[in-house]
Amino acid sequence: MGSLLAYDTSGAVIGTLEWLMVPKDEGYVLVDFEASANAGIRLRELWEVAGAMGSGYWPEYLGGAAHDYDVRLSGGQITSLVHRRNGSRRDLLTIQAAIAATPIRDGARDIRAIVGGPDRPVRPDAPELR
Repeated sequence: MGSLLAYDTSGAVIGTLEWLMVPKDEGYVLVDFEASANAGIRLRELWEVAGAMGSGYWPEYLGGAAHDYDVRLSGGQITSLVHRRNGSRRDLLTIQAAIAATPIRDGARDIRAIVGGPDRPVRPDAPELR
Protein backbone atom coordinates (compact mmCIF):
# COMPACT_ATOMS: atom_id res chain seq x y z
CA MET A 1 0.00 0.00 0.00
CA GLY A 2 1.30 3.43 0.80
CA SER A 3 1.25 6.63 -1.18
CA LEU A 4 3.48 9.02 -3.00
CA LEU A 5 3.39 12.50 -1.52
CA ALA A 6 4.45 15.57 -3.48
CA TYR A 7 5.53 18.59 -1.47
CA ASP A 8 6.41 22.20 -2.20
CA THR A 9 9.40 24.26 -1.06
CA SER A 10 7.80 24.91 2.35
CA GLY A 11 7.27 21.17 2.90
CA ALA A 12 3.47 21.33 2.48
CA VAL A 13 1.94 18.23 0.89
CA ILE A 14 0.41 19.37 -2.41
CA GLY A 15 -0.34 16.06 -4.12
CA THR A 16 -0.94 12.39 -3.44
CA LEU A 17 -0.83 9.29 -5.61
CA GLU A 18 -2.15 6.03 -4.19
CA TRP A 19 -1.59 3.72 -7.17
CA LEU A 20 -0.13 3.74 -10.65
CA MET A 21 -0.44 1.19 -13.46
CA VAL A 22 2.21 1.07 -16.19
CA PRO A 23 2.28 -0.95 -19.41
CA LYS A 24 4.40 -4.08 -19.39
CA ASP A 25 4.60 -6.74 -22.07
CA GLU A 26 0.99 -7.28 -23.15
CA GLY A 27 -0.69 -5.89 -20.05
CA TYR A 28 -0.25 -3.58 -17.11
CA VAL A 29 1.46 -3.87 -13.73
CA LEU A 30 0.92 -2.00 -10.48
CA VAL A 31 3.95 0.10 -9.47
CA ASP A 32 5.29 -0.72 -6.00
CA PHE A 33 6.12 2.73 -4.65
CA GLU A 34 8.09 1.45 -1.67
CA ALA A 35 10.24 -0.84 -3.83
CA SER A 36 10.78 2.01 -6.31
CA ALA A 37 11.93 4.33 -3.50
CA ASN A 38 14.20 1.63 -2.03
CA ALA A 39 15.71 1.04 -5.49
CA GLY A 40 16.74 4.69 -5.64
CA ILE A 41 14.29 5.68 -8.40
CA ARG A 42 13.54 9.40 -8.42
CA LEU A 43 9.86 9.28 -7.57
CA ARG A 44 9.15 12.54 -9.39
CA GLU A 45 9.98 10.59 -12.56
CA LEU A 46 6.82 8.54 -11.96
CA TRP A 47 4.47 11.52 -11.86
CA GLU A 48 4.36 15.28 -12.34
CA VAL A 49 2.81 17.68 -9.85
CA ALA A 50 2.81 21.38 -10.65
CA GLY A 51 4.69 23.33 -7.98
CA ALA A 52 6.30 20.27 -6.40
CA MET A 53 9.94 20.44 -5.38
CA GLY A 54 10.02 16.80 -4.33
CA SER A 55 8.15 13.56 -3.89
CA GLY A 56 8.48 10.69 -1.45
CA TYR A 57 6.96 7.42 -0.37
CA TRP A 58 4.75 7.28 2.74
CA PRO A 59 3.47 3.92 4.10
CA GLU A 60 0.13 5.19 5.42
CA TYR A 61 -3.00 5.89 3.42
CA LEU A 62 -4.12 9.37 4.45
CA GLY A 63 -6.49 10.16 1.60
CA GLY A 64 -7.31 13.85 1.19
CA ALA A 65 -6.12 14.53 4.74
CA ALA A 66 -2.53 14.23 3.47
CA HIS A 67 -2.86 17.85 2.32
CA ASP A 68 -3.11 18.91 5.97
CA TYR A 69 0.48 17.81 6.66
CA ASP A 70 3.99 19.16 6.16
CA VAL A 71 6.81 16.74 5.42
CA ARG A 72 10.08 16.56 7.35
CA LEU A 73 13.02 15.26 5.37
CA SER A 74 16.35 13.65 6.09
CA GLY A 75 18.69 12.76 3.26
CA GLY A 76 15.95 13.45 0.72
CA GLN A 77 13.56 10.92 2.33
CA ILE A 78 10.33 11.78 4.12
CA THR A 79 10.94 10.86 7.76
CA SER A 80 7.82 12.32 9.34
CA LEU A 81 4.65 14.25 8.72
CA VAL A 82 3.50 17.08 10.98
CA HIS A 83 -0.14 18.11 10.99
CA ARG A 84 -0.45 21.84 10.38
CA ARG A 85 -3.41 22.46 12.71
CA ASN A 86 -2.91 20.17 15.68
CA GLY A 87 0.86 19.56 15.48
CA SER A 88 0.52 15.77 15.66
CA ARG A 89 3.49 13.95 14.21
CA ARG A 90 3.57 10.70 12.21
CA ASP A 91 7.11 9.26 12.29
CA LEU A 92 8.30 6.83 9.62
CA LEU A 93 10.50 4.78 11.96
CA THR A 94 7.61 4.32 14.41
CA ILE A 95 5.30 3.15 11.63
CA GLN A 96 7.95 0.80 10.22
CA ALA A 97 8.55 -0.68 13.70
CA ALA A 98 4.81 -1.25 14.17
CA ILE A 99 4.63 -2.98 10.77
CA ALA A 100 7.65 -5.17 11.60
CA ALA A 101 6.08 -6.14 14.95
CA THR A 102 2.87 -7.35 13.28
CA PRO A 103 2.69 -11.16 13.35
CA ILE A 104 2.99 -13.05 10.09
CA ARG A 105 -0.08 -15.20 9.48
CA ASP A 106 -0.49 -17.39 6.43
CA GLY A 107 2.70 -15.91 4.99
CA ALA A 108 1.73 -12.24 5.24
CA ARG A 109 1.33 -9.40 7.71
CA ASP A 110 -2.10 -7.82 8.14
CA ILE A 111 -1.06 -4.18 8.51
CA ARG A 112 -4.39 -2.57 7.58
CA ALA A 113 -4.96 -1.30 11.13
CA ILE A 114 -1.58 0.48 10.99
CA VAL A 115 -1.50 1.99 7.50
CA GLY A 116 -5.20 2.36 6.69
CA GLY A 117 -6.64 2.01 3.22
CA PRO A 118 -9.06 3.58 0.75
CA ASP A 119 -12.07 2.62 2.89
CA ARG A 120 -10.36 3.55 6.19
CA PRO A 121 -7.78 6.35 5.82
CA VAL A 122 -5.63 7.25 8.81
CA ARG A 123 -7.31 10.24 10.45
CA PRO A 124 -5.34 13.41 11.25
CA ASP A 125 -6.25 12.99 14.92
CA ALA A 126 -5.23 9.32 15.02
CA PRO A 127 -3.08 8.54 18.06
CA GLU A 128 0.62 8.12 17.64
CA LEU A 129 1.82 4.58 17.19
CA ARG A 130 3.66 3.35 20.24
